[in-house]
Amino acid sequence: MRPQLLLACAALCLVATAAEAAGSRSGSRSVQGRFGHGYLASGSVNWGNGAVTRQGQRTFNNGMSQSGWSTLYRTDDGYTRSRSASGSGGRAINATKDVSFDDGSVTVNRSGSTASGDSWSRSRTWPRPD
Repeated sequence: MRPQLLLACAALCLVATAAEAAGSRSGSRSVQGRFGHGYLASGSVNWGNGAVTRQGQRTFNNGMSQSGWSTLYRTDDGYTRSRSASGSGGRAINATKDVSFDDGSVTVNRSGSTASGDSWSRSRTWPRPD
């Protein structure tokens, strides 16, 4: 089985399981390394209604921070993942990946943009093995 197809199947299984029983989980941890380098991380995951959403934030000892979220949705013909991340330095990214299956192929559409104004969009289709 192709790696892309295997990942797509795993993602659909995760979303299918999430639709069965809604719930959430959260946690945090502090990581301290040598020479004062470290961070405090916190995050959560919520699932239900055909979607799984993950959110997280990391605050470093020097005051800088990063945060982001990702949501995986089940669709009629596959799944869609939307995600966003940003940092206290002004950098940010938003991206979407849509995977759709039909009888003979798998199509993956990707698009996104950055805070600096760059954007991209691409599509690729693979034949499905019989």
